[in-house]
Parts: sequence; C-alpha cells; structure tokens
Amino acid sequence: MAEMIAPALAGTKEIAPLENPVFISDLHLAPEHDKTLMQFFRFMKTQVPYYSELVILGDLFDFWLGDDTISSAESVVKALAYASSIGKRVLIAQGNRDVMLGRDFAAACGATLLAPEVAVKCIGKTILLSHGDEWCTKDEEYQKFRAMTRDPQWQLSALSLPVEKRIELARQARAQSETTKGSKSAAIMDVVDVDVYKAAKAHNADIVIHGHTHKPASHELADIERWVIPDWDLDSGEGKDHWGYIRTGGLALRWFKDNICLKSDDPKYYVPLSEMAEKVPAGCNGVLFLPYLTGGTGDEANASGCFLNLTLDDDQGVMWRAVLEAIGYDYMEITDTYRASGVPLKRITVTEGGSRDSLWNQIKADMLASDVVRFRNAGGAVVTNCVFAALASGGVKDVIPALQDTIVRDASYAPNPANSELYRDLFMKKVKLVKQDMREAFKTLRSMKSFR
Repeated sequence: MAEMIAPALAGTKEIAPLENPVFISDLHLAPEHDKTLMQFFRFMKTQVPYYSELVILGDLFDFWLGDDTISSAESVVKALAYASSIGKRVLIAQGNRDVMLGRDFAAACGATLLAPEVAVKCIGKTILLSHGDEWCTKDEEYQKFRAMTRDPQWQLSALSLPVEKRIELARQARAQSETTKGSKSAAIMDVVDVDVYKAAKAHNADIVIHGHTHKPASHELADIERWVIPDWDLDSGEGKDHWGYIRTGGLALRWFKDNICLKSDDPKYYVPLSEMAEKVPAGCNGVLFLPYLTGGTGDEANASGCFLNLTLDDDQGVMWRAVLEAIGYDYMEITDTYRASGVPLKRITVTEGGSRDSLWNQIKADMLASDVVRFRNAGGAVVTNCVFAALASGGVKDVIPALQDTIVRDASYAPNPANSELYRDLFMKKVKLVKQDMREAFKTLRSMKSFR
C-alpha cells in the first residue's frame, strides 16, 4: 500500500465539468444484500455505458472497514474499474457508512474520490455535490459522531487496528445507530434547508444534489433547487423493492426558463409558461425537443439538444410543452425499464416542485399511461418534517391527525387513452429518429462543436 493518508484528506474538490452524468447514492452494498448487488451489476452493465460520468454520492457500501479490505469487494471494484476502462469517469463520495473509503480503493476502481462538498459545472449551471449528512444539523448527537469519524487522526488510529477489531466496532456502531434512530423524529434526522441553502450560496451553486435521507424528491429553496437521490433497497424485507438514479434531462426545464425565456430572476415564470402550453395539443403538432443538452447516450451518444419541426406559427407555449414532453419521453424510457423488470407502476404519486402544475401532471399521466396522484399539500416532505418536529417538541400529540391535510389526495389525473396512444406512437418515432435516422447528422454536428 502507498503511504497512509487519512480518507478524510484523500478527496478532491476540483473536477472537470460534467457532460452527461448519472447520479446514484445509498446502495448499501453488502454480501448479504444479494438482490441489491445483482441490480447494481445489471445497472453497471446496461445503463452506465450510456453516460459519460457515474457519480456515486456516498454509502456505496453498507460499511467499509478500510482500503486494506478491498479483496472483500472484488466484484464491485471490477465493475467500477470496467466502467473506467471504457472511458467513463467514475466519481465517488464517502458516505456515513463508507467514510473510510480512501485513495487505494479509488485507484483500484480507476475512480476519483470526492471531497465532502464539491461544486461542478454542468449545462452552464453550478451543481453542489455531497452525501448530504453534514446538513442534518438538528441531530446534534449524529453531528458529533460524524465529526469524530471524519477526523484524520481518529481515522488513522482506527485503520491501525486489526480488521477483526474494526468489524467489532462497526457492528457496535450500527447497533447503536439503529437504537438511537428509533428515538428520533424524521425531522431531526432530515437535512435542514437553511444549511443546504447556505452551502449552495457559499459555492455559488444553482442546484444541490445529495443522498443520505432516502427521501427522493426535488425541492425549491428560493433561487436554488435541491435534488435528493433515491436509495437502493431490494433486500430489507420491509416491502421495498426500489432502486433509483437521477439523470440530467430535467435540467432542460430550468435551462429553457433561464436561457431561452431569459427569466432566471423569476422563479414563478413556470406558471405563465404552462398557461400558454395548455392551449397546445398533445404532441405539439409534431414539434419535438431533444433534451440532450449534456450529450446523448448509447446509440445516440453523439446527440445534442435541439428543437425540430418548428414553424413561424410556433410560440413559446409550443416550445415549453415540447420541453415538458421531452422529459416525459425520458420518463417513458425509465418506466418501460421498471415494467420490463416486473414493477407494474399502476399509480404514480407526485409531491414537491412540479406537482403543483396540473398540466405537467396530466402530461405525465398520459405519457406514462398511469394514474398520477397529488397530495393536498404539494410540499409533502417539508410539511411532514414540520409535523414531526412539532411532535418532538410537544406541539402535537398524535402524528396521524396532524398529517391528515398532507396525506389526503388533492387531485388525481387519469390517463387519456387517445393521448397515451399518440404519445406511444410519437415515442417510437422519436426513438427511430434519434437512434437511426439522425445518427450521421449528429456526428456531423458534433464535429462542428468546439468543446472546452
């Protein structure tokens, strides 16, 4: 092994701009989590080749004892190393479960180890990347533990212990964690928005992406966005059977508002955009937006963002609906993958951000051929956290009555069969257009582009 460097000091803050990334977090890989492991290997084989960067934002492993135990995760290391060998940038952040990941592990994977907070450019925006646990500031007990385990001297002392002793300590820590979790409210263990906002401003970030909380959602914090990555859980025995990742297609929505409409200073401009788009029929009369602003994937690796089929009759409303539908086609690809894996997806529940927009919800219902349900309070996670905070402080006595206004359905959107059929036909034409008809054109266009 190389000279011992504490994992806390091994990460870098300087990385090149992201071109076409996919983000994952909280896989909690372990030998006993065989279903999740198999899904990880499947993901590495079938999905990662379509992207230019794989960004892992912590808790790749359920626990990590130190880089001198790399042999225990040989198959995972090989999968990551293969991604690197075919030209993919692999970026890995330490989580609270694998805080001891260090340079030797990163080197074995051909990966780059990230510092706890890293700001990076993508589509002209600055994105702040983090595991996210540093923003759970209401949990003072956890923050003390976090500070201890990320102290370089503590890490070096721990790594000097025999592996068997480290295993024992890890088991004790996990047992203590599970015990204390039961006595803490969800609000205490969640991130604090004001601290996220402060961190974003300190890095001049437009968007924050993190994991840790296992509460996937998109949140609006004044002039920034906070994206929470889904966890992976196929082995808990708690009825969960999900795994997830975030792609960058949704950035097209903000890109359009900020750069095409020139309304970066008006977060409410989405409302008049949707009012205009409501007057546009499904399918936009053939106007198509390709949301490959960070590049394409797979067969469309050379693809770039563009509008197609525009005429002088098409206005901002048409273009906005085309952008929404472009993201919907992306969702169709994802839901097709889930359904092919045996997940029926008969109903989709939406909260936060875009759930307030009835047009966007109806488009999702039509494109995904699934019922879409919205809660009465669109800001579900925020309100829920407030209720649990009130419970912890004695402000409320019973959670269920306090949450009734939040968990009651506010609106349901049933798919329009005619629109669903239209969108499926347009989706297949879009796939053929991008993957076959325009392949040579995209190659030519890419050769004309100067990348910096």
